[in-house]
Amino acid sequence: MAENNFPAKHLTVCNFPTPFDGEVAYFELGLHRIAHPCAPGWQVAEVSLAQHGAEKQAQAVLETRPDAILIHVYRDRVRDALALADALAANHPETPLIWCGWTAHAPYLQAVSQATLPIRHPRLLLACGEVEAVVPPLLARIAEGGADFEALTETLSTVAWFDSHAGQWKGQGLFAQVPDVAGLAPVWDSPTPLRAHPGGAGWIEVSRGCKYACSFCVACSMGEGSVRPHHPERIRAEVAAAASQGVKLFGLLAAAINYDEQSLRALSESIVSRGAPDCRVAGTVHAKFAQGDRLALMASMKWETMIVGLQTTTAEAQRLMRRREERDVFAAAVERLRAFCVPEVELILGLPGDTAKGFEASVRFALSLPVSVSVYCLRLDPWSKFLEQRVALGLQADFANAGRVSALPGFPADELKAAGEWLRALARGPWRHRASRLMFDGTPIYSSRR
Repeated sequence: MAENNFPAKHLTVCNFPTPFDGEVAYFELGLHRIAHPCAPGWQVAEVSLAQHGAEKQAQAVLETRPDAILIHVYRDRVRDALALADALAANHPETPLIWCGWTAHAPYLQAVSQATLPIRHPRLLLACGEVEAVVPPLLARIAEGGADFEALTETLSTVAWFDSHAGQWKGQGLFAQVPDVAGLAPVWDSPTPLRAHPGGAGWIEVSRGCKYACSFCVACSMGEGSVRPHHPERIRAEVAAAASQGVKLFGLLAAAINYDEQSLRALSESIVSRGAPDCRVAGTVHAKFAQGDRLALMASMKWETMIVGLQTTTAEAQRLMRRREERDVFAAAVERLRAFCVPEVELILGLPGDTAKGFEASVRFALSLPVSVSVYCLRLDPWSKFLEQRVALGLQADFANAGRVSALPGFPADELKAAGEWLRALARGPWRHRASRLMFDGTPIYSSRR
């Protein structure tokens, strides 16, 4: 996404005062709206631990005397959430603390906690998977008096519990999906819609899942090869409702928005029909599907940012990440896209199977295209195959730094560091490339506009 348009994602803390009874209410977790039987007056608050700190936030949470505390944690807030869990363990250890979101993954949290802050909360539960699928049944069990967490994990396969006495996770903690996205509650087209972020930005979920199962990506947990698009009418209604709340920059949430032509058509028709000259979109597309009617639909919209994943041109790295892009096919697709926007091609430094020579070749290929190039260091994300296989692949990672890979076979630590230095030196030298911008880990290091 373009810089400064979308705010940093914060930790969402939800408090549930007693009792749990018959009324149905909706509460928000990021962009998820969950219907759950609850008492009128259940409170939902989005907070920034970076601003308030764990101790103050824990105190504020506990003043509501909740029966359970639910935290929806993004990857960049895991350490903050661990600090909050530690503060809550010291002040109110008997209250169940339910951790959900992409980071609700026991192996990942174990690695981060070992590198940062040990887990001491005696009643920490992970609700693993899509929150609409896993949070309501877990809350229902707690409401029924499910105080025996070991027994609870035996009956709910999507739950893991940290046994602080044994110092280990118990339960299967399997990733679960909602059976049908058609049953999900809207987040904009509702009596209590979201509001646009400062600058007029807002997210629209287009689909879940991916046609691929790249080993570095969290999307592999959403089903290999399956895309679950929202119904076109829902997409149209969400766009219209978001626009009525002041959204002008539509962040399109999908592994690739051009996988499903009906969804893409609904987006194009609903956004273009508004006739607002300042309406823009930002999202990810797949190069192989940038042709024909889909290309025309993409061209009908004004793009703030269009991300196109390449990751690498090294054959062995492509094999291990489980996705292959042909250079000539990719280049042809980029040339088509360049007719109406400047695509942002993404590369990854530190992929298993890659080498310093292979990485340099990938960068030079990307820079030969009329694009913006973004290079990211590989991080071992929750639920990713690379995280699962890190021992077998010989990956060394710094989980105190978001799981950033620090060394791997064929690409030792000194060569990884040198590759980053080479990239910066390339940006400082004479620029003889078609690419108009080069970024490294989110920071621009070259721009033709400078």
